[in-house]
Amino acid sequence: MNKNNKDLSAPMQLGWFVSKISKPFYNRQGFTKKFVIDNWNEIVGEEFSKISVPEKIRIQKGGGILTIATDGATATEMEYIKVDIIKKINNYYGYKAVNRLRFRNTYVENK
Repeated sequence: MNKNNKDLSAPMQLGWFVSKISKPFYNRQGFTKKFVIDNWNEIVGEEFSKISVPEKIRIQKGGGILTIATDGATATEMEYIKVDIIKKINNYYGYKAVNRLRFRNTYVENK
């Protein structure tokens, strides 16, 4: 095996290892597929992704609840785009995974 092949396999192995370690955390928070966390910027837009954080998805019969941590003013603004947020998430999952958003009023440091 030449040196170049070793260099390429190390990042792949590290990515696999990190994925295995983080999977139980994401599952506990309801993120069985971490799509929402990884794509939060595309789901809500750059402005909102800097001042809000998806905390967990509670899957229930008939659709789940996505809890989003943000301040009160941002939660009010996000109410206007909630249909789009839900639609983007459900399109990814292929079924009605989320039908409601819940906002937790807290300070979120601007990213």
